[in-house]
This record gives sequence, C-alpha cells and structure tokens, in this order.
Amino acid sequence: QGRNLKYSILTMGCQLNENDSEKLSGMLEEMGYEGIIITDAFNMGAIVNQYSSAEAAVKALQAGADILLMPKDFSSAYEEVVSAMKDGRLPVERIDESLMRIFRRKIELDSR
Repeated sequence: QGRNLKYSILTMGCQLNENDSEKLSGMLEEMGYEGIIITDAFNMGAIVNQYSSAEAAVKALQAGADILLMPKDFSSAYEEVVSAMKDGRLPVERIDESLMRIFRRKIELDSR
C-alpha cells in the first residue's frame, strides 16, 4: 500500500539546478505527488555559503519549487526572480505552474 501523496507538502532540502527540473517533476509525477513543493530555509549555511539569495531563488524555482522560505536577502531574491522572468531564464509558465498548485490546494481546503 503506497502513501497518498496527493495532499502532502514536500519540502526540498537537496541541491537541484535548473537542469534537474524535468527530472524532479517526472519523479514526483511517478510517485503521484500533486502537492506543493516548499524549499528549506534559504538563510541556512548550506545555501548562503554557496549561493547568493538571488541565485538560490532562481535556481530553486527553475528546479520546480513552488514556495521559497526565508531568503537571507529577500529584496535581491525578488528582484532576480523578476529579472529572470523578463530575460527568459525563468519562464512565466513555470511560475504559473506553482500558482496553480497553490490555488488548487487552497480551493481543496476551502471546500472541506
């Protein structure tokens, strides 16, 4: 008997890059996961010692994260996400996917 992952929330505490996005979404699809993907805290040493807040935010969204927790520098993370959307590094459709997952879950919870 497998676990029902449809209503779960997945937290990401691993390193992924934009090339892993399809791999991650394929893996989650195979598992039947339809929930929200939330990063671990971006102000932790494992992140800040390797990436700027701006770079970490874009990489996480490219890799499939829906919600980014606690970037050390929120303003630079936000500005870089907007910039990445404008220059095509982060397709607007990728953000739309996240929004749809979050909205779908909200509607499911509201209807209970």
